[in-house]
Amino acid sequence: MASNVNSSPILQNDYLLQGACLLQYNNLSLYPMNAPIRCLIAEDDVDDQEIFSIAISELKESYDCTYTLNGIEALERLKHDTLLPNYIFLDLNMPRMNGIQCLEEIKKQERLAHIPVVIYSTSSGQSFIDDALRHGAVTFITKPSRISDLVTILKEFFASQINHKIY
Repeated sequence: MASNVNSSPILQNDYLLQGACLLQYNNLSLYPMNAPIRCLIAEDDVDDQEIFSIAISELKESYDCTYTLNGIEALERLKHDTLLPNYIFLDLNMPRMNGIQCLEEIKKQERLAHIPVVIYSTSSGQSFIDDALRHGAVTFITKPSRISDLVTILKEFFASQINHKIY
């Protein structure tokens, strides 16, 4: 008996429906809708890594975060990982390669250029913010002094990205 079920994927807007599984379409990558949101965080301060980890764990959604200590390590990881992150957070001031230099390299690579990049720093001067945005960052987050403030900032950031369909 032949089946009438169409197994061909159906693409509509930013989603791909194949069988009973709804996938999010992101340029060349397909992500199951219930999969954790993957973030790559380049941060040289392990205390700040821990603070980010605590804050993101308090969000409703599931996040899978990978940490590197500088921009060079982040680029190496991006070069070799087959599953790309949904978001990249770069500390502005890191040794070997700072956040802006790393951002420039990411935006040069077609495979990576679509990934939203956030510059994350204790520096809050307007010139730093303008420089980050001019180089292609989707936003600039000034590191707050309280974890609860970072939770709020991250909630607002991710909500704004979903509303703009930037995955």
